[in-house]
Amino acid sequence: MGGSVAEARHAGWLVAPDGTSREDLALFLAGWRRYRAWAVREEPFRYAARLAPLLARLEEHLQVLRRYAALPLDEFLRDDRNAEAAQHRLFLAFVALIDSTKWLAGRARLRGRPRSLAEAFHLLIRAGVLPPEKRRVYLGLARLRNWIAHEAVALPPRKVRALLRFYLPELEAHAALLRRHAGG
Repeated sequence: MGGSVAEARHAGWLVAPDGTSREDLALFLAGWRRYRAWAVREEPFRYAARLAPLLARLEEHLQVLRRYAALPLDEFLRDDRNAEAAQHRLFLAFVALIDSTKWLAGRARLRGRPRSLAEAFHLLIRAGVLPPEKRRVYLGLARLRNWIAHEAVALPPRKVRALLRFYLPELEAHAALLRRHAGG
């Protein structure tokens, strides 16, 4: 029968002088890969405390946006800085919302790496994290964020005001969703 180390090594079963077999090594590596995949996926979302700064940022932007939305139309249009500031705050609120979707995806333990913001929203909607009836709103928000970010479209002040009044309730609803996830 001869189960000596020399015979086992000759048969190609051992890869280390301590007697570790290839099968043992394969099991270890498979477990390690599973752990690394989990750790990489979970790392950005591991602690619920990471939601607090996202929510605080979104709330700060919403507070300023509410003030701009409450201005009468003629007062809003009187100064171009109002439209520029509102557009900038909308963009920052969208960025905070985007960051929160990453947190929500991690919390829901969703698999897959979306190649675009629209795909991220589709993933969250399919998983039931985001309401499906808001699909068009989230996709429009992703497009608008890209337009503002890349300055592909110069938005006139009236359009900024209309977008502000349209997206503000949606952003507030998203903040409420985040508050529910934060437990408060």
